[in-house]
Amino acid sequence: CNVIGKKPKIEIYSGKDGIKSVFEDILRTNENFLCIASKNNLTKLFKLYFPYFVKRRVKQNIKAKIITDGLPYDKTSEYKIIKQKFKTAIWIYDGKIAMISLGEKEPLGILIQEKNFVDTYRMIFDIMWNGI
Repeated sequence: CNVIGKKPKIEIYSGKDGIKSVFEDILRTNENFLCIASKNNLTKLFKLYFPYFVKRRVKQNIKAKIITDGLPYDKTSEYKIIKQKFKTAIWIYDGKIAMISLGEKEPLGILIQEKNFVDTYRMIFDIMWNGI
C-alpha cells in the first residue's frame, strides 16, 4: 500500500545473499506481484533457493503473474512465455520494483520504492502481457 508523502527509497543489493533478502522481502509483504524474469537464469544462479522461494510463495497463497523464458515451477500462476533470452528479473510488488541482474558474475539488485516508477513499470508489464 502506498502512503501519501512517503519518501522515495532506493536500495542496492549485491551477491546471492543480497538478492535472497529481496526474495525474502517479497514473501514478507505477503502480496500478489507481477514478474518479468528469466526462470533459466534464476535457476542457474539459485539452484536450490529459487524453487524453495516459489514453494513458500505458493504455501503463503501469494499469486504471481509472470512473463518468463521457461515453464514456471508454479504452474497454477498466470504466466506467458517469451522466446527472447534475457539475464534480468523484475518484480513489481507492494509499491516497489526489484530489478535484478542475473549475469554469471555476482548478481546485482536494485530496489526502488517510488510511485511513478512503480506505475510506469506496471504499465510496461501490462503492455508486454497484452502483446504476447
